[in-house]
Amino acid sequence: GGAGGAGGPGGALSATGRTVGAVAAGSAIPLEKLSGKVTEVYNRCGFDYDPSISTIQMLTNIESKLESYLAVVDEMPAALVEHAEKQREKERRGRAREEKVEQEKGIQAERAARSLERSQAPVHKKSGKPMMTRSLPPSRKKVEEVVKTNTEEEELKQFLATDF
Repeated sequence: GGAGGAGGPGGALSATGRTVGAVAAGSAIPLEKLSGKVTEVYNRCGFDYDPSISTIQMLTNIESKLESYLAVVDEMPAALVEHAEKQREKERRGRAREEKVEQEKGIQAERAARSLERSQAPVHKKSGKPMMTRSLPPSRKKVEEVVKTNTEEEELKQFLATDF
């Protein structure tokens, strides 16, 4: 049934029985987005997409395939596995570096476009009286400081002049 809270937290069931408009527990990611990612990974793992299969069943199939792959990797020579892992990591870092360079190029192009737009825009002349900066407050006279030192010197002289 689709009555009550059967569709999960805050969502209603669609015709396929999946939750619509729900949000994953503990996150702000919509379940539709997560389901789409799971389907994408499911297809990349070599499975054929079947709309009747649930997201949880897809995850179960992915997990079982991953476990079988890990069992095969455990049987391989350690040196071969380590070399392959290093190669994959190097490729991943290279892709990440390329993505970062592309992103920086995009940001730079965007900045250049904004700069060109600003330079093409008409000049805004300031109209009216220019703002006056606030003047500094009047400086205190140093006479007070001189008076202080004189009183301190007098107190010192009085103290030294006293007989013990």
